[in-house]
Amino acid sequence: MLLTKKKSFCIEDAVIKREVTDEGICLVRINLRYPDLVCGKKDCMQLFAKDLYKNIAVSFEGYAANELMKKAKEAYCANPEEFVPFSALMKYEITRLDEKYLSVITDLSVCDGVNPPNTERKTQVWERNFGTKCKAHYFMPKKELLKGLSSLLSREELKKLDLELFVLRDEDMEFFLREDGKYRSVRLMLQKND
Repeated sequence: MLLTKKKSFCIEDAVIKREVTDEGICLVRINLRYPDLVCGKKDCMQLFAKDLYKNIAVSFEGYAANELMKKAKEAYCANPEEFVPFSALMKYEITRLDEKYLSVITDLSVCDGVNPPNTERKTQVWERNFGTKCKAHYFMPKKELLKGLSSLLSREELKKLDLELFVLRDEDMEFFLREDGKYRSVRLMLQKND
């Protein structure tokens, strides 16, 4: 638990875990882990951040129990002997938590039981004093940011890079470039005043 003079703030591990069945056959396994932000009513994180992760998890659970379940049922009916249950997974990582910032990676994955999972990565960097999300240029002027990234990436890679898909680490800003269904990490050193 991180305690400050004005308030207490902690992050607990929340889980939604269940199997979606039809006539006793498991069609979809759901295992969603997300950060549950515990903070006082006057904490600025209460307004925008507190319920975000739970809402993402509940929405993803609904997708898995309905849309993904329909696809799993079709796959089961087409070939019951070789059917492997589909899965919906959510995991997270807190990459930085201090008095100024909370930085979070969430990965949402769907798997059909046969092919590698399809994963979508989301990131948020929250400024805790205001409860708002930060953009990359908040930490480094856009011109410097692009110059630093261009020394690490080719021109084509730089075009594909989403500058909003980043997190903070202790000394770095970490960006993620999607390649062949996976994410590659690219890090830039932060200036000391952050």
